[in-house]
Amino acid sequence: MSELLAHLNPVQRQAVTHLDGPLMIIAGAGSGKTRVITHRIAFLHREVGIPLGQIMAVTFTNKAAKEMRERICRILGLPDMPGLAVGTFHARCAMILRREAEAAGLSTSFAILDETDQKQAIKGVLKELDISEKLARPAKVQSFINQAKMRLLTPADCEELNDEDEVPYPRIYAKYQEVLTKCNSVDFEDLLMKTVLLFQGNEAIRKRWVERYQYVLVDEYQDTNHAQFLLTKLLAKDHGNICIVGDEDQSIYSWRGAEISNLLEFEKSFPGTHVIKLEQNYRSTATILRAASTVIERNTQRIGKTLFTEGEEGEPLTFMTSPDQAGEGTRIAQECVRLIKVEGVNPDEIAIFYRGHWLSRGIEDAMRQFRIPYRVVGGLRFYDRREVKDLLSLLRLSVNPTDDLAFERVVNVPNRGIGAKSQLIIAQHAAAMGVSWREAAIALTEQKTLRGKAHGSLINFLGMLDGWVELARFAKPSRVLEQILKDTNYKEDGVGDLNSIEAESRLENIGEFEGMIDSYQPQGTENQLLEFLTEMALDATEEKDDNKARVSLLTIHNAKGLEYDYVFTIGMEKGVFPTSRAEESFDAMAVEEERRLFYVAITRARKKLFLSYSMSRNRPDLWGSMNQPSIFLSELPSDVFDGESQQRMKRLLPYQTQRQKQAPGELEYVPDEPVQTERRPFRSPGGPINRGGRTASRPGFSEGTRVNHRYMGPGEVVSLGGRPGWERVKVRFDDGREQEFVLKYAPLSLAE
Repeated sequence: MSELLAHLNPVQRQAVTHLDGPLMIIAGAGSGKTRVITHRIAFLHREVGIPLGQIMAVTFTNKAAKEMRERICRILGLPDMPGLAVGTFHARCAMILRREAEAAGLSTSFAILDETDQKQAIKGVLKELDISEKLARPAKVQSFINQAKMRLLTPADCEELNDEDEVPYPRIYAKYQEVLTKCNSVDFEDLLMKTVLLFQGNEAIRKRWVERYQYVLVDEYQDTNHAQFLLTKLLAKDHGNICIVGDEDQSIYSWRGAEISNLLEFEKSFPGTHVIKLEQNYRSTATILRAASTVIERNTQRIGKTLFTEGEEGEPLTFMTSPDQAGEGTRIAQECVRLIKVEGVNPDEIAIFYRGHWLSRGIEDAMRQFRIPYRVVGGLRFYDRREVKDLLSLLRLSVNPTDDLAFERVVNVPNRGIGAKSQLIIAQHAAAMGVSWREAAIALTEQKTLRGKAHGSLINFLGMLDGWVELARFAKPSRVLEQILKDTNYKEDGVGDLNSIEAESRLENIGEFEGMIDSYQPQGTENQLLEFLTEMALDATEEKDDNKARVSLLTIHNAKGLEYDYVFTIGMEKGVFPTSRAEESFDAMAVEEERRLFYVAITRARKKLFLSYSMSRNRPDLWGSMNQPSIFLSELPSDVFDGESQQRMKRLLPYQTQRQKQAPGELEYVPDEPVQTERRPFRSPGGPINRGGRTASRPGFSEGTRVNHRYMGPGEVVSLGGRPGWERVKVRFDDGREQEFVLKYAPLSLAE
């Protein structure tokens, strides 16, 4: 046996050594999936002889991609592997679009807008269309556009999606795209959508990239959306050498466009798929795994697996109760103090999970009261800070002077006398002439339209910009930033009162940014600043840390992929977890996703899990009565808890049922029957699919049946499949599009 395989268990070795054809690895929590992926890539290269340039591996975060690349380098004993395509979906698509820019209708210097830039552009569109932000909230418009692009829907495709909505989302979407085109910019979802449409519309280009990447690996496949599914299929359908790694029990991002069916039905897309299940857990104790497995077995959307460990039985779970959220915070803080001071636990190994950010206040108050160092994961991000956004915009202009959003942000930063009135004149002239803000500004200075200080300041700004553009063509990114800071005097004039705490903090952030850009190591040789900005845009959602030992406070969604020795999960109440939205949606699948979220919370714990229930919460919809316990508490076997916790649960969960699924000794809470009220059909600006109303499969649907879709129009049923109660129907619409739906939730009706 080669040294490469020596430290793998038998099932992991099977996954690593499988060669040609589609491979689906169902990787349970803590089963060593990253080890399998990295060793598989190393095996393909070292043992099989596949050139690194023919292997592409994609994942969802830059942090995960960086870790994967570093681990492969260590395994192969190489300092770096420039030929290996390891990165996020967005990063790989950005690279492809820059190489195929002309065919994609883009310039090679296109800018990538992050979420904040996108919202700024949307606000500008609403203003231009004279639509009030109170009517069309920018965040909802942003969600609509992003969800449409995830489904590869153009503005024209969306025209019929809002027949009952007073907000003209499709028209806003169309105008927004015009703004991006004019600015030579794309947003995050454009990176995926434009790449997929490019491959679908240009077979020669698709073939070129298929030939380049003979082996495709996709991590966290359960989190892929429709566009990502199509992208991987277009890249791998010819040779079939695709390996996906995922866990249906950790699919928790449907609200972000993820489709669990991509994993559950992978074998339909790639017939002959070899399936391997990684079930041995190397993270948690046997007690924690038994709790997690018992809960998740209730879900129907599963391929199925049973986690096990050769490790110790471990400590039992602890169930904590409190009269209110202040008491809950105090109780948890006291336990944290005991762990840190008495048990000698590193604060970094303690985490407190909650279903929503609003639950953190009571915990934070108690952390401060007991002087426990903590961090709130998911707070204000480094890239969202004003001074960092300013500098990034100035750098973006240096490689793409037609970037109107960046120009608008920094034309008067620091304040140089080009105020709102002057900017309005520039914007109006640009719109009238159909040119960029920069071109409009040049014309206005030549015509001497602006008066006083604004005229001279604009000439000066345009001159500085020309110098930055020229410098960016050959200089290191740090050199361009140095020149920008010098020309604009940003450190002195752009941070406010230099004697204030705010200015001190901003200067620290600027120093951090300077250090980051100075240490940047470009991968290529062309336009290093453009490469840097691309990575920064793709990295904008990543969390930065100060490396100090602290207790982590975070939502369960943010906890995905992390692990801690000691985990507290708070808010174990009806209406909180699962959320009232999920429980009252009459959608069993919504509750199943909440259960998967609970499963994720449980399996983050290595040694000990605490579950916390509060009798009352400071939230209007939870005032006035004692909170009922979460249904998830009743799904846990009582023998995984310590004795005192079992007694607390018996007092709190007094009801027993004789249901067939009930395990011996299991405590089961019988919730109140939901109040049946009249419900309006669900119409989300985040997407076209109506998931409300029906809760059972419907008769009359068969192959060849004519149907009507509420938004997509008339069509014909092509096929039916799936498990009972979870049937799926594929419809070919009269306009040529095909779409698959879950029958019991689809807004379909039989044609008259």
